[in-house]
Amino acid sequence: MADGSDRARPDGPQQPVPPAKDARGGMTQSLDRALRLLIVLGEHPEGMSLSEIARGAELPLATVHRLLATLRRRRFVAQGPSTHAYFLGPAISDLWESSHRQDAGQRLMIVPREMVQARDEIGETVFLSEFQGTQVRCQALVPSRHSLQLYVRTGQTMPLNAAAAARILLAWQDEARAVDLLQRTEMTVFTAQTPKTVAEVLDRLRLVRSRGFDTCDSELDDHAWAVAFPVRQALGEVVASVTIAGPEHRLQTRASRDHATAALRRAAESMSLRLGWTGAVASDGEN
Repeated sequence: MADGSDRARPDGPQQPVPPAKDARGGMTQSLDRALRLLIVLGEHPEGMSLSEIARGAELPLATVHRLLATLRRRRFVAQGPSTHAYFLGPAISDLWESSHRQDAGQRLMIVPREMVQARDEIGETVFLSEFQGTQVRCQALVPSRHSLQLYVRTGQTMPLNAAAAARILLAWQDEARAVDLLQRTEMTVFTAQTPKTVAEVLDRLRLVRSRGFDTCDSELDDHAWAVAFPVRQALGEVVASVTIAGPEHRLQTRASRDHATAALRRAAESMSLRLGWTGAVASDGEN
């Protein structure tokens, strides 16, 4: 009687059978694929659809959908509320911040093109600020074209009570956290206009949230004026502030301030849209 070895085999070369994957091998493959998705998304800050990500990563749609669901739960990927496009999520920024916390003032950042455009239109210094731990620091800067300009440097700490750049970021924190940060901050009085108490700052934060931006009129430096707007990610989280600041004598009239406010609004909106934010932009209000 013939055994199984004598069974007829189909003609042609035999294809090698891939070795079975153990659980560890499967985890490694999933990790590799998830990292591939993050790399593809990082190359497209304007956002990508599910099918575009699948094509870019050369992976099946079902696999990509499953991996994106996990990455969303862990906040490594965010999804736009109306377009449903996918973007890199806030956990990426959190990792970067954690790894650079000891040397936050030396972080290397590419200046967004919108900041350069706003500086060119208004002529004044434009800078981007972010929370680093419990402090707000200037992370990127486009200096004024004028010889006389306000002193702002990359890495500079912005006082929570006096700087519009800092109050923008504070305004969209949980109120309990905002109070805690303010209570632990020295309320330095820079000018006669500086908010001096936690209550005064909280009142200002409510105004900031209602109109969508903040101004600083001789509150940090005498005879200086600034306006700041939030920069948001896909899910609406405020991740940075962008500010235009200059001497009062060049930004003294209502027309000049309205012009600066409108230019910066466009810059902040464009930067936010590139990060996936699709929400409405607040009206100018009084400035």
